[in-house]
Amino acid sequence: MKLFIFWLALFFSASAFSCSCDMGEIPQKLESSKSVFVGTVKEIQYLESSNVFGDQEIVVTFSIQNQWKGGEEEHTLHTAYNAAGCYGYWFEESKEYLVYAFEDDGRLNTMWCGGVISKGESMESFKEEVITLNKLAD
Repeated sequence: MKLFIFWLALFFSASAFSCSCDMGEIPQKLESSKSVFVGTVKEIQYLESSNVFGDQEIVVTFSIQNQWKGGEEEHTLHTAYNAAGCYGYWFEESKEYLVYAFEDDGRLNTMWCGGVISKGESMESFKEEVITLNKLAD
């Protein structure tokens, strides 16, 4: 009986910390995001703190090439170098990304699954999403 309760507790605690990777189709992702842009990483600042999943928190500054939603010429994400959690991504300086960012405690953040597409790693997906975003903006 104790083993059953242990597995039940483990299942529900894992469910509480899990995240959904289904952000929807591109129109839904655009609608639900605070900022949507293509940018090149200018700088990554590694902080001395971790999120609830144990992922190192980072601040990522982008130079913007194209923007469909949001305001500034430059965007900064307060996120995590993703290893186990829902938020963040394994960004690299000088690399180009398509980012769907949401507001989290007054700052921009993103999710690794569906919220970031690396041009270098997923060229076809990157191009398809940019084409669709351009069509939606017309």
